Amino acid sequence: MARQQDDSILLYSGVESQVITVQEGTTAASYVANDLIRFESTGQVILATNAVIAGIATEAATGSTGGVSDVQDMALLDPTALYIMTAASAVAPTQAMVGDPYNLDFTAGGHWVETTSTTPEVYIVGLYPEDYTGSAYTAGGRYIIRFLWKNFAPQ
Repeated sequence: MARQQDDSILLYSGVESQVITVQEGTTAASYVANDLIRFESTGQVILATNAVIAGIATEAATGSTGGVSDVQDMALLDPTALYIMTAASAVAPTQAMVGDPYNLDFTAGGHWVETTSTTPEVYIVGLYPEDYTGSAYTAGGRYIIRFLWKNFAPQ
């Protein structure tokens, strides 16, 4: 199974996100389209880390050093929307996970829901039905998630 159709996160609820124009940050934290991104201290966007999330990249980082003309769009997260995100490749989603908060792994081009909850960023609200094989969910299958409100506070 391709991990999330090659996207880190997808909007599930059908609500369109607001889109704003942002300036790309440094090359130290590159990202690809549909990765979670955040604002760094300079006000530019970089790959999201440690529960600090501003939105979803609409295109890949260009690899430049964040010049004034290096702008792109970012889809803001909707705290009431539902999103789809994969489990770690060796983890099969189970009904027991629904309703619990979990951490995210922030890797460029491959965000996924971790099996720990030490610093949770999302709640699992359901399991993606197309990943059910008739007896269990596929390893690396997808969750339907909602972001925790704490992720929307300025950092």
